[in-house]
Amino acid sequence: TQRPTTGARSSRRKRMAEAAAPSAEGGFSEEDQKQLDKDKRKIRLDNEVYLRQHPEIGMITAVVMSEVLRDAPSDPVAYVSDYMTRPDLKARILQAGGEQGVA
Repeated sequence: TQRPTTGARSSRRKRMAEAAAPSAEGGFSEEDQKQLDKDKRKIRLDNEVYLRQHPEIGMITAVVMSEVLRDAPSDPVAYVSDYMTRPDLKARILQAGGEQGVA
């Protein structure tokens, strides 16, 4: 099965949120809850398929997390933002992933 594009996923999630908005009483209708649960399972499955097709995402996550923990920056969001915009990012991740035995 082909994974939808980012725009398609975002659009589907927006429609899910709008269609399954809680009622004034604070809950979902039974039909809306069933649809929401079905959509959540589909998203989880799509995400799992994508991650299995792209194991390098696990490597990227492991490398970035390892470097954040090693350097313990006071502002981790800025640190990761800077890290992800480095011109040598691909080489750094491949090097660090190889050193850590991440595949």
